[in-house]
Amino acid sequence: IYNKEYNCNFKADENDIAQCPALAAIDGSVDGYIAIAGSDTAEPPTTAPPILPDDIVKSGTCGIDGDNLRWTLNGAGTLTISGKGEMADYGFGNSPWYSDESIKKIVVENGVTSIGVSAFEYCDGLVSVEIPDSVKNIGNCAFFDCGILSSVTLSESLTSVGAYAFAQCKRLYTIEFPESLTS
Repeated sequence: IYNKEYNCNFKADENDIAQCPALAAIDGSVDGYIAIAGSDTAEPPTTAPPILPDDIVKSGTCGIDGDNLRWTLNGAGTLTISGKGEMADYGFGNSPWYSDESIKKIVVENGVTSIGVSAFEYCDGLVSVEIPDSVKNIGNCAFFDCGILSSVTLSESLTSVGAYAFAQCKRLYTIEFPESLTS
């Protein structure tokens, strides 16, 4: 449903319309768009509605076992990895986030136990990463060439960080590795 007065779209089915008195006054449909009484058109807006910071704009799975880990990217650029177990390893250029400039922050939730090889390489907009205590391993080239990455909070129980995991992160001036690190 498109309402020109407020320049917004609504997805509604017959039940929504029946339960909402404001939608009960439908006065026509054009190509699947329904005009609300009082608006002068049933045409869609020429611009897309704004993406709000909490809106999920992309999502998928990233676990070594398929769907054991899920990821979501919101409108503010926060990529969240959740679930239980290991993340999949990726080859050069084939992670779901390869070179994604819209990612500003990565939050890995408790329950994730590893960050895969080449997982976030070339995420040029990435500024900060939060890694919980459940993460034990960070794979080779995991954050390779994330050029403006400047803040990383590492797991206190991290045992290994792969080769070149933070290489070419030109703004990552310091990083504190935990005592638990063995390789």
